Amino acid sequence: MRQLFKTIMRYRLSSGLTLLSLVVAFLGIIVLTLYVSYERSFDGFHKNKNDIYLMSFKYDIGSSLPVPMEELIRHEVPEIERSVVMREWWDNEFYRTDQAPRDAIRNKAIHASADFFTMFDFPLITGDVQTVLSVPNSVVLSETMAQNIFGTADVVGKQLLASGSELTVSGVMKDMPKNTSFNCEAIVPLVIQENQDWSEWSFSIFFQLKKGADKAEVEKKIAGIERVTGILTQIAESFSPKAAAVDLMPLSKIHYGSRGYMFAFINKTVLNLLSVLILVLLVMGAVNFINFSTSQAPLRAKSLSVQQILGGTKWSARLQIIGEAVILSLTALSISFIIHSLIFQRLENLFQITGLSFEGRELFYAGFVLFAVIFGVIAAFYPSRYITSPPISQAVKGKMFFSGKGKKFRSVLITIQFVFAIALISASLTFEKQLQFWNNFDIGIDKENVLYLQTSNMLRKSHQAFADELIKNIEITNYCYTQSLPGQVGMGWGRIVDGKQIQMQAWPIDDRFIDFFGIKITEGRAFRQGEADMNNFILNEKAVQKFGWEKPLEKKFGGLGAMGEVVGVAKNFNFESLKGEITPMVFWRTDDLKFNILIKTRGGNFTQIRKYVEDTAKRFDPDGTFEARFLDEALELQYSRETRIARFIEFVALWSILLALTGLLGLIIFISRDRIKEIGIRKINGASVIEIIRMLNKNVLVWVSIAFLIATPIAYYAMQKWLENFAYKTTLSWWIFALAGLLALGIAQLAVSWLSWKAATKNPVEALRYE
Repeated sequence: MRQLFKTIMRYRLSSGLTLLSLVVAFLGIIVLTLYVSYERSFDGFHKNKNDIYLMSFKYDIGSSLPVPMEELIRHEVPEIERSVVMREWWDNEFYRTDQAPRDAIRNKAIHASADFFTMFDFPLITGDVQTVLSVPNSVVLSETMAQNIFGTADVVGKQLLASGSELTVSGVMKDMPKNTSFNCEAIVPLVIQENQDWSEWSFSIFFQLKKGADKAEVEKKIAGIERVTGILTQIAESFSPKAAAVDLMPLSKIHYGSRGYMFAFINKTVLNLLSVLILVLLVMGAVNFINFSTSQAPLRAKSLSVQQILGGTKWSARLQIIGEAVILSLTALSISFIIHSLIFQRLENLFQITGLSFEGRELFYAGFVLFAVIFGVIAAFYPSRYITSPPISQAVKGKMFFSGKGKKFRSVLITIQFVFAIALISASLTFEKQLQFWNNFDIGIDKENVLYLQTSNMLRKSHQAFADELIKNIEITNYCYTQSLPGQVGMGWGRIVDGKQIQMQAWPIDDRFIDFFGIKITEGRAFRQGEADMNNFILNEKAVQKFGWEKPLEKKFGGLGAMGEVVGVAKNFNFESLKGEITPMVFWRTDDLKFNILIKTRGGNFTQIRKYVEDTAKRFDPDGTFEARFLDEALELQYSRETRIARFIEFVALWSILLALTGLLGLIIFISRDRIKEIGIRKINGASVIEIIRMLNKNVLVWVSIAFLIATPIAYYAMQKWLENFAYKTTLSWWIFALAGLLALGIAQLAVSWLSWKAATKNPVEALRYE
């Protein structure tokens, strides 16, 4: 009776460990599948998605183009059905005309031309798709934004203020889906004027081709337009002939590598890695299932042989094993669904991602159920053949002989799990090393102890008095005004310089900016304080190089209607994300765009300094809402997506290690029990506890060592490909992979040693009686 009870408990332990392993695997698969499918669904809801393209050139200037290019191409290429020009309008403060600025809500908005709602499928609740963006100084609001501002969605004809500009609501659209690359709450008409300037390259142009039009043929026709041909020639001379090509980027690909700064995107390599991780978890779950099932082969074979003696067949026994596996798989899936419903919102908040919900994707439930059934059938196929392989006569007597191939196969499966675990640990360490490299990189400006504050219209009107008041505080040592913060420069200019088309970034700044950041001037001088250098320019070294100017200080330069002198050349520094190379930059001295004030402090009590800055701003603009922030925080936001994805992958890596440990611990438990008699005999013959532990642990060392040799080149190649996406990157140090192997070995050895110690310290008399 006692032996029967032990047998039952042993079988329950096997089923329990198998169920736990499947729950861990299925939960990870559900989370990753939902997230990856969400990211891959971007912009797929537009009915004309296969005919919509973003106009760009192949060389890396982005998809930022001048407005007149849209009209020129549309008139010359008959295959184009309609076109849309748009640009981001940054974050704006929206409030009713009867409200104060302090009541404003900040939302992302875009400027778009009249055909936006006829090209893209964003349904309007009120308003005509043909005319809703045809009236200047109007705005289309999302349903949620209309409710937040007016308390109702019936707002057509009402007025509101957007950063001081008065707009009339011409329509209300349903909230944009989360899986759109545009992701805005308000759309303002983009007014296209005749003879518009070709110099400002900061607009995105979309073309919708007629049904049946050939993309490659359209690209050839665009490239054949005289003005475009001239631009391509200049690109070829400045870069390379391969780069000089028109590239119509399909709408479906914008999310995975858009050259436009205004679109939400994800790195395609990262998305592919996450897709591979789904397969990794699937394989690891199957490995654990097979290992647990085959480790219980003697117990199952005896009971199934009895059934065959009573009239059952070998096939019925195999079908029973497969049926049990399907039931176990469905049970694990049900538990995973319950756990997912409890934690998915916490995961979204933790990693600041979306797409982990089943909402609107209920068919995924049916898909996962079908997957669980198929998984159970396939995963149980090998164990069902292995368990029923011994002759009935041997199985009934309990004297089964299983092929050594089965044990070797289990060892191979465990090794595969550690290959995945070590590769993922290596990836996680590389992600962390790259993020630390970015955060600690010297970008070439003095950014320590710097605060910034977004200014209001009222503050901009009193900008000098406000700054004079701030500088009275002994903890504040300097200030400057600028349109954009470092890392957020969004103004793009295109100029024909000495016959070459050059794209560059333009940074409107005041006369204190250069000295404030300690930017080195390699030729000429910084801007003089006062208005002496108004509308003059300083170029960075990259711009001078691209222009081909040997004597830049003798040149004049134009910007937005102003012609000024080049008074200096600044040493190159990283004014944008370190993900890209340094590009040509023009510093434009102007007093018209003081959207941010930067404040340098002595580095004392930041809480008091921030309060002083905010209180001083409130004195100049009592109705405004102000928050002083650290510049370091704004710079780190450039890598926020990479940081979130890195944390997510680290989480999956830990999850895979848990899965591998579940399988390893279960296997060691069964190995210990299978060798319990051997352990007892060895102890009676004088073996120490350390010798027993070493005997049980040596296989783990072999498995992890082989896994390390396989995982290291795989992880190295994958991380090398990921790092190729960035201009400034860390090195793949040898210690990353060594540490990954040691961590995997250490975790495995600690867990196994505990179980081995328990087995080694048992009374040998009980071990022999058990057998």
